[in-house]
Amino acid sequence: MGYDAAEQAYGEHRFAEAQELLNEHLATERDDPRALLLQAYIHFYGFQDTAAAANSYRQVLDLESQGPYRDLATEGLKHCPVSERQAKPAEPTLEHTDTTE
Repeated sequence: MGYDAAEQAYGEHRFAEAQELLNEHLATERDDPRALLLQAYIHFYGFQDTAAAANSYRQVLDLESQGPYRDLATEGLKHCPVSERQAKPAEPTLEHTDTTE
């Protein structure tokens, strides 16, 4: 599994599954700009969580100085409320799903 499976789940509007698959990918590939961009889309379009989306968009901007991922993150960030666009999180976080053992 991994990024491709997460992207497919996102495309099929299975947002919780997409996020879970993406979390697995980001656990080993923290600085993957395309995965962080997909994470932003999942937050924004899947869960309407603009604060989390803005955080992911900013992570892409921190990693990419130019190119399509930066362009997409810049455009996505424009759709977040101004306060969320400018906020800086205390520490980077991966989204965790609740699990019971």
